Amino acid sequence: MPNDVIDKMAESPKSSSPTQIGSSDDPLIHDFKIVFRRRDWLCLFNGDQDGQLSWLSTEGLVVTADRRLPVGCQVWISLRSAYHILHRIPADIVRAEPCKNSFRYSMRFLLDELPEEGRRGARMVLQQLTHSLQH
Repeated sequence: MPNDVIDKMAESPKSSSPTQIGSSDDPLIHDFKIVFRRRDWLCLFNGDQDGQLSWLSTEGLVVTADRRLPVGCQVWISLRSAYHILHRIPADIVRAEPCKNSFRYSMRFLLDELPEEGRRGARMVLQQLTHSLQH
């Protein structure tokens, strides 16, 4: 793993206890639909990218997608389940690994960039997802 990735992960803000709410072995994790888009001022050349969610926590997620994006790239994430929808959550790619015909990205949510009301709402939905998938 490159040193800049390790440094970025070390600099990430730590919450008191990030909670994992799913892994690729959990059948409920496959009920989520995830779409993300590179955060740039035009967004004309990148478009939306569908991904397969493989891990999710209150601090970030791991997703597999077809197109390559660089480490450090910022994205907007939309996450949808049967009962929850989160739109345009800012995130930072902290790790990128090539897979067979795709790429696996570790992304950290940047909830502090949202307005106060949006930040509270996003945290509340992530906590509800945490609670529902743990039980």
